[in-house]
Amino acid sequence: MLLTATDVFGPEKAQQTIRDNLEFDKDLAQHKLDDHWRHGRLRDVILARHLFYELNEMLYRQMHDRGRQLQDLGQSMNERRAFVLRMPSQRVVIELRTSSHRDAGHQWTTNDLHDIAAMSLALPYCDVTLADAATRSQALRTGLHRLFEVALPRTPDEAADLVPT
Repeated sequence: MLLTATDVFGPEKAQQTIRDNLEFDKDLAQHKLDDHWRHGRLRDVILARHLFYELNEMLYRQMHDRGRQLQDLGQSMNERRAFVLRMPSQRVVIELRTSSHRDAGHQWTTNDLHDIAAMSLALPYCDVTLADAATRSQALRTGLHRLFEVALPRTPDEAADLVPT
């Protein structure tokens, strides 16, 4: 959700967005994904959903202001995928959501969405990120720690040891 100067911030908008996203992820996990999708092109499904629902309006507005169209992002799915994945925070969101959806037993909570949002800022832009065990494990499994060259210590003591004195 992108706020403009004429918008008035209301926390209920952000809370509603979280609830809507939670319902979407629960529905996707419980009713729409089977083993074929979980082991196949799941990342493309997550990316397409993210592009359409989360980025579409902002991208349209930014492209329009520059005299361009959304089609200019690329003609093929590979080109559009590459465009989105070049945005570090968006890449984190897509990779962590995909990782969670690969696990058929994962029970989605609002905490998952808050963790993903926090990691989308921390992983690409911090040298050290301290996360809970599940989120840390996902970041390691997806290789995001290597991509962004970020340390993911297990404990606060390990994190403190990484801070230069």
